[in-house]
Amino acid sequence: MHFRELTKGAWCRISDGVERNLGCLGTNMNNYSTPQGHSSPGDRPHRVPVQEETLRSDKIQVERKTFVMVLKENARGRFLRITEDVSGRRDSIIVPATGFDDFKRVVDEMIKAAKEMPAPVKTPVEANPLLG
Repeated sequence: MHFRELTKGAWCRISDGVERNLGCLGTNMNNYSTPQGHSSPGDRPHRVPVQEETLRSDKIQVERKTFVMVLKENARGRFLRITEDVSGRRDSIIVPATGFDDFKRVVDEMIKAAKEMPAPVKTPVEANPLLG
């Protein structure tokens, strides 16, 4: 959420992180309470952008999804940002470098389990809903 006080009143932009507005609240935000307990836009701390350096990036296409993996570094350390893009809708997760080994171990275990489990057998109706 982005709060802003203007001469004509306050406004709130609710965004999903890809610069799309999801909604707007009324013009008087003075009594609005956020989950963090702030009561007005002036109480919210200003965030300073963090300088990030891209160390490496790669992209893969899986069916209708595009996954972008970017290894980055900032003052707090290295991290991997994995972004899923489906028809312009983006969701990201960030894995700190301190969790890479655990993250890889769990992904490897999931891949192994998926390969070992038999694929479910679909009935003709499940395979083609137009038959039902």
